Amino acid sequence: MSNEKVWFVTEVSAGFGLNLVKSLLLNGQRVAALAGNADISKRIMDSSSPTRRLLSFTADPDSEESIKNAVEQTIARFGRIDIVVNNAGMFGAYYVLKQAIPYLQDQHAGHIINFLAPSAPVGDCQICTATRLALESLSEALLSGIEGIGIKVTSVAEPALFGGAALGMALLGEPMSRCHQSVRRSPQLQLQ
Repeated sequence: MSNEKVWFVTEVSAGFGLNLVKSLLLNGQRVAALAGNADISKRIMDSSSPTRRLLSFTADPDSEESIKNAVEQTIARFGRIDIVVNNAGMFGAYYVLKQAIPYLQDQHAGHIINFLAPSAPVGDCQICTATRLALESLSEALLSGIEGIGIKVTSVAEPALFGGAALGMALLGEPMSRCHQSVRRSPQLQLQ
């Protein structure tokens, strides 16, 4: 399949991440899926997806060594990483980027998608808001620093507004509906 990509997706234990992985597998993509939950493989396998397209890890997103091992095993299995989906908070995102960017730079291609934590009302969770702003700043710095070599960077401000299946389809070239237009993106969201 000419549109087949290798996706590296973090925090796929439930919800958005799990739905994204299932959608990608059903659409013929290859996926490295990271979760803190050990039964993730069973949940994904239950979706009747081809197992040869899936590499699943039980990994601590706050452990650089755990992320490093997952990136290296993904490269060993699939030969490359095309799309990095950071869905696991600031430190996990940082470690994933630190490990994946050198491979993307060597390929002169790739797409990094950083999911930002939802904003919280004052008094509820300033730490969540600070984490969101830190990851948004990191995304901006990446966009200005690496996009010129063929790596795209996308920040998704409110992933809860749409499902993983919808984002997966949008990235595979399907039209985005009105609620998906909240995706803040680099000049071109669709991958060639």
